[in-house]
Amino acid sequence: MKYCESCNDLYPDSAQFCPACGKKLVHRPEKVNRRKVVSVLNSLPGYKKILQDCTLYNYDDKVHFDYIVIHEAGIFVFQFFEEYRILEGNDKMRYWTAENINKNGEIGKIERPVVSLEKDHSILDQLLRRYTFTKSFAFLIFPQDGGLEKVNSVHLDQMLTLPRMGGILIRAINDYGHAYDKADIDKLYDILSKLIKKQPIPHQEQIAKSHKVKTHSKIRRFLAILFLLAALVAAVAFIITKQDQPVFLPAGMRQEPSSTVTATPPQSSDRLYVIPSAYRSLFDQYAQSELNRAAAEIDCSGFQRQDDGSIVISSVRTVDHILSSASSAFQNSVGQLFDSRALSDFTSIRTENHTQFTVFVTSQEINSTEALVVEEMYRLGLLYAALENRSPDTFSIVFRGQEGQELSVTTLYDYTSR
Repeated sequence: MKYCESCNDLYPDSAQFCPACGKKLVHRPEKVNRRKVVSVLNSLPGYKKILQDCTLYNYDDKVHFDYIVIHEAGIFVFQFFEEYRILEGNDKMRYWTAENINKNGEIGKIERPVVSLEKDHSILDQLLRRYTFTKSFAFLIFPQDGGLEKVNSVHLDQMLTLPRMGGILIRAINDYGHAYDKADIDKLYDILSKLIKKQPIPHQEQIAKSHKVKTHSKIRRFLAILFLLAALVAAVAFIITKQDQPVFLPAGMRQEPSSTVTATPPQSSDRLYVIPSAYRSLFDQYAQSELNRAAAEIDCSGFQRQDDGSIVISSVRTVDHILSSASSAFQNSVGQLFDSRALSDFTSIRTENHTQFTVFVTSQEINSTEALVVEEMYRLGLLYAALENRSPDTFSIVFRGQEGQELSVTTLYDYTSR
């Protein structure tokens, strides 16, 4: 790889000059053996696909990962950390003391490396959420003399050297378990392959010509985000005040109150499924018209409330069709919230065969919007259990930290018994 010392960017070996500033590119010293890194990644157990030299763009944000491994246990992304040698660092220090290898050993302060890594990791997650829910983990690869022996941090398993790399990744794979099958991995590989495209940096005259267009584009984007936030505030206000406004369950999408949806009387060909009355508290706040609208959104004839508070679901559709419709509706609505950055404490949400949701969080404290999403997940769990003729208590939500550690597990019984 070639390196621009002014812009701190990497370019292919064939490049001679930096397209941004015009300075001559130099060969960046390679402190970690790339071939050995690829060998370790290839030796990991399980089906996987590997992408190298990955640059991705999410609106105005640009991130680069040296390797992305799409594995049965999740997506693993790696960045080399070769520019600095750590001299002092711990988790209580925001800035660590480091020696700049590329600047004649100049000593200065740098932000904790894992903090910078997680910022890039977050941008990748935001980008991928437009296409799929992801389970991803990020790592830095240091030279053996990178100074890790002088670091006191709980994040050392994210800071790898070649001798430690294989063992740490295998432990992580065993801890994270099976998330994706071969079809999922191939799909994610196709998505990432299309996203990883080198976007040319415009010349100065192109920048001048396009400045006006870019300004208008930023204004439109700002207004779009403002509109999403306004809609979100309205949705939260509805739940708090419990106004009689139509609600789409289980996805939580708010509909226009002017339209009316009436339930279709169950036909002899309809299959019937029951959500027990023990869980009526999750539906009592909704009028029958709102339940009808929810049923229509997932191709059901109706969600009919009974005198005891139970809900009878009627549909001529197959269970697989209803499950797919409900899952898609939920993913679409949550995807919008992720895109508008309303779920600030959640990094990803995925489901395990309709019996469990796993939510990766940055904090054990969640905001009001995230609390609404959790409640919608429980309604979705009730629907899944009814359709699959399972006990609702087989459904649970697992909250995990950014390193995959389990923070809490709650069942429907736990949630409704509070």
